Amino acid sequence: MLMNYIDKVAAYAVIYQGWKPYYKYIKSDSKNVYSVVSAINVTTFVTVIWLYVYGYYANKYSFDQTGMANVYHVGMHALSSIGHHAIIGTCQ
Repeated sequence: MLMNYIDKVAAYAVIYQGWKPYYKYIKSDSKNVYSVVSAINVTTFVTVIWLYVYGYYANKYSFDQTGMANVYHVGMHALSSIGHHAIIGTCQ
């Protein structure tokens, strides 16, 4: 149970650390809301949240009782990585 809480704190820290530069990017120019980077960030973030929250309540995806849970969990990490790399691209 302790590891679950540590994992959640780490996940929230990653979300916060990704939000800060993305927010600066959005505030720097109002047209940035319609950029490809914004589309990537919003799409990946919403998809990961949907996979996690819906999957939790429906016992699907990362919470599936079969061997596919690991595949979905890896996929969530891959989507998160894509989103965060898009954020890194805005910081340059």
